[in-house]
Amino acid sequence: MRKYSWIWKSVWRISFVMLLMVVSSSAVRADSLFHMTFGLWGDTAADPRTFHVTSTSGTESMEGFSNFFCTGEGCSSFAFLGDPTLDISLGGDPAFFNGVADVTIPPDIQDFINIGPHIGSMDLSTPFNPIFNGDLFVCSGNAFSTCGFKLDGATLLIRFTGGPGIDAAVPEPASWVLLLTAGAVGLWRFSRRPKSC
Repeated sequence: MRKYSWIWKSVWRISFVMLLMVVSSSAVRADSLFHMTFGLWGDTAADPRTFHVTSTSGTESMEGFSNFFCTGEGCSSFAFLGDPTLDISLGGDPAFFNGVADVTIPPDIQDFINIGPHIGSMDLSTPFNPIFNGDLFVCSGNAFSTCGFKLDGATLLIRFTGGPGIDAAVPEPASWVLLLTAGAVGLWRFSRRPKSC
């Protein structure tokens, strides 16, 4: 039998399992990256604005929320051309996000990677400034299928929900079990191959 063959077999087995894990993790990771793009939220350079962000794994009700949201006098369907916007889309060069965060602008574009469970809905809240009366708030993006705004007293609430959501950066425990099972089957088949001298 070839000298040190057991070493090569062990290396092959470990590499086989790790390759499966890497391929699966890479496939999931693409949709775990997301970015928030804030537009025209006032003079944030002089007066930074913070959004408290929370998320859940399921789809949440949009009751009371509306896109193209406006309060006060002077609302116009053309007002959004110079009014606040928020976009949440997939992709980015990220910081870690684990379900909850406080996001302060500027900068107006912020990137994240979801290291928590799958995100099916995302809520943001920020104090409502009366200077926004008459402005038309607009939300968009490809991470969720619907979004909207709602005023709750002196707090502006923003909800994104539905659609693909944002995947976890790494496979969930059930996925790891499948990967390890596949690896074990492969190793078992390899170990049953006829030995050569």
